[in-house]
Amino acid sequence: MGYKEIIELKNLIEKAGISEYCSFSSNIVRGLDYYTGTVFEVFDTGTENRRAIFGGGRYDDLLSLFSEEQLSGIGFGMGVLMLSLFLKTYNLLPEMIDETNYSDVIYIIPIDEEVTNYAIKIADKLRVDHLPSIIDYRFKNLKNQLSKANELGVLITIIIGQKEIERNEVTIRNMATNEQKTVKIKDINEEIYKIFDESEDII
Repeated sequence: MGYKEIIELKNLIEKAGISEYCSFSSNIVRGLDYYTGTVFEVFDTGTENRRAIFGGGRYDDLLSLFSEEQLSGIGFGMGVLMLSLFLKTYNLLPEMIDETNYSDVIYIIPIDEEVTNYAIKIADKLRVDHLPSIIDYRFKNLKNQLSKANELGVLITIIIGQKEIERNEVTIRNMATNEQKTVKIKDINEEIYKIFDESEDII
């Protein structure tokens, strides 16, 4: 049965016109506990970085561990380190990759751990409206967190403390002008868009 599958796969690879990139190896062994068919590994064939980049295979029963449905599938796992090495070896990383722009990211500042759930709720509301946001989980003092936001080049921060939770509000701070305003949760997104619009007008 296994032999027939390999022959069939070989024929499919040839028909797909990718046979020059594929070769059979009997030495590959992966995940014996759950793979039920052909397994594969993708290698960098260059002389400077000869190593596996990622691998995977066919499994018929794996998903049944998490669901009552009997679904077959093919999956693979890729390590960030291996991919990074491959891209760096051949200078494939864009020059701008290290120039991360946080100017349109909303930086959420929880005053302490007790307001974490509220902060997550606010982040969810922003993201639903396609407003990117990050939460500072270091729980440093306000000055420290504002300094970090400023270091990243963030335009808007949202400050959350016990007072804001009690009133169902947040404090929004414009980092460019140092002006801040407390608003109800329902008005957060509208106020953020207003700050962005005003900032563009100034630029």
